[in-house]
Amino acid sequence: MKKIKDNILHDPILKIVTIILIIMIFIGMPRINDINFTTILTLFTMMMLVSIIKDLSILNFFSNYIINISHSIRQVVFLMTILSFFGSMLVTNDIAIITLVPLYIEIAANQNLPIPYPVTLITIAANLGSSVTPFGNPQNVFLLSYYHLSINQFFNPAFIVLLLGIIILLILLSFVSNKKMNSNNLSVVHLNYRKCFPVIILIIFIFLGIFSIINLWIPFLITLIYGSYINRSTIINVDYSLLLSFIGFFLIVGILSRNQLVISNLSLLLKTPHQVFFSGALISQIISNVPGSVLIAKFTRDFYSLYLGVNIGGLGSLVASLANLLAFKQIQIYSNKDSWSFLRIFTFTNVVLLLLTMIIISFLI
Repeated sequence: MKKIKDNILHDPILKIVTIILIIMIFIGMPRINDINFTTILTLFTMMMLVSIIKDLSILNFFSNYIINISHSIRQVVFLMTILSFFGSMLVTNDIAIITLVPLYIEIAANQNLPIPYPVTLITIAANLGSSVTPFGNPQNVFLLSYYHLSINQFFNPAFIVLLLGIIILLILLSFVSNKKMNSNNLSVVHLNYRKCFPVIILIIFIFLGIFSIINLWIPFLITLIYGSYINRSTIINVDYSLLLSFIGFFLIVGILSRNQLVISNLSLLLKTPHQVFFSGALISQIISNVPGSVLIAKFTRDFYSLYLGVNIGGLGSLVASLANLLAFKQIQIYSNKDSWSFLRIFTFTNVVLLLLTMIIISFLI
């Protein structure tokens, strides 16, 4: 319980959300039905799954393998970026960053590798990769439950982000130095395959629950039981500060969505697919893409344009995505001397990508 309390009390994102919520109370009062409990239950289930994956060292296993077979800086960064891209599809962008950024910084310190630009690539990859799957990031979880989407309805726009993401990453990776390095083999991480196999089953059940093919409580209970079997601390290890932040987002958006000034302006801004797309991308730069998607969804039924807007909107500013803030937080913890250099490179790269992708996608809507 102490770990949960410390996590809640010291989380900077939750503190910001709490301050904003207190300010919002002067505009209007929150309501319990502002909270989408289906989304919260899905996130809770996903966080337990992530806790299981971390306990079984699955990501560390693949990360260490990649590093051991690399012979140049570009190869290390390429493989770590690709792992972030595809790994975030399964374990969310937040977890990919929390796992891979500290790992890369440790390797960089030992091998004298650059940090700001590679971590920028890992973060961009996590944001783009997580956009491709229903459970890769919180806004997708919300959009699925809010619009009651079928598999085809979700993956039609997701395929665009997948192709665009691969092209973007390949171009960005070409700027990484191809200098050879003397890689010291890391300690071997052994997997317990007997315990890892059920994780695949859990992912399938969660996938079916998200699309309402089965009742969401079924994967929740199965994940809870198996997580408790793997580690009794599975429930304790859930990031409750993120859950509370998400509840705060719902309450803040609920207050804003009932404000007449906000209603009149958004109603004017969200009449066409292009307006929905640009609003999603730009609003995300100010209040992050998670609350941005919750706010805009209340005023449009155009999932296609909103999905593209808020997921591409994860690029750009540091606050555009919670994953961006987490990456900066990891830099401050593990390599504080590189924090401002990272911020400059990250902001420049992301803003350029945001503008380019907005132009490209505007022709596809």
